[in-house]
Amino acid sequence: PPAATAGGGGAGVARAKPAARPSSVPSPAATAAADWDALVATLGLQGTARHFAANCVMIERKAGLVRLRLDPAGDSFRRPQIESRLAEALSQHYGETIRLEITQAEAPGEIFTPARRDAIVAEDRQRAAEQSIDSDPAVRAMREVFGATVRPGSVKPLG
Repeated sequence: PPAATAGGGGAGVARAKPAARPSSVPSPAATAAADWDALVATLGLQGTARHFAANCVMIERKAGLVRLRLDPAGDSFRRPQIESRLAEALSQHYGETIRLEITQAEAPGEIFTPARRDAIVAEDRQRAAEQSIDSDPAVRAMREVFGATVRPGSVKPLG
């Protein structure tokens, strides 16, 4: 295997394995974040309540309580009736009355929320669409022959 060759023998491989094992096992925080992401998708929330939930991460869940951390970017969605709607959806999901405890993160982007993940995916799709247009042979020909340009902001990803 390449690791044995690069490590100079079996001892190098033995040392590499323990380092690889912890990175393949998600931390409790990473597991909670992934669980929250999936949970938000299945709760059936709409509109502002969905945006609010997507700007949070679950810190802890125990009997009758869900602790969330809110990204400051989602603070504009925070209202008592929205928190109530989220608590109600969580209560239905877990089959028990859920009380929410919400703390706010210090800085925008400090926590990796479902909303942040969606924004990164959208940015990646936008970049890919722009690169696709830039490398398209027909677009290159239009530039070379006619001096055409692609208007900034006019390229949108499909779907």
